[in-house]
Amino acid sequence: MLDEETLSSGLNFTFDTDIGSIVFLGEVQGVRNYEECLKDSNAFELFDVPCRVLSLEKLIAAKRSAGRPRDLVALAELEAIPEHRQKNGIEEP
Repeated sequence: MLDEETLSSGLNFTFDTDIGSIVFLGEVQGVRNYEECLKDSNAFELFDVPCRVLSLEKLIAAKRSAGRPRDLVALAELEAIPEHRQKNGIEEP
């Protein structure tokens, strides 16, 4: 059971839901705290819910900084996105 003390003493939490895991990060390695993430995020609406999504540039920085094998594998694909957008005339969000 989560209570105020537990939430205030932690930074990152993962919750398992019926549709998969959801991760709440109080700090993102390579980007820092929530305020920094908010400055480098884009607004989207997902399933009629307003959301903020970390910019591609900061996501790449976070993955590189984390350095976990799964993050490093994702880097090649993430780094190819700007080139793909430019080549196909797709504007950044």
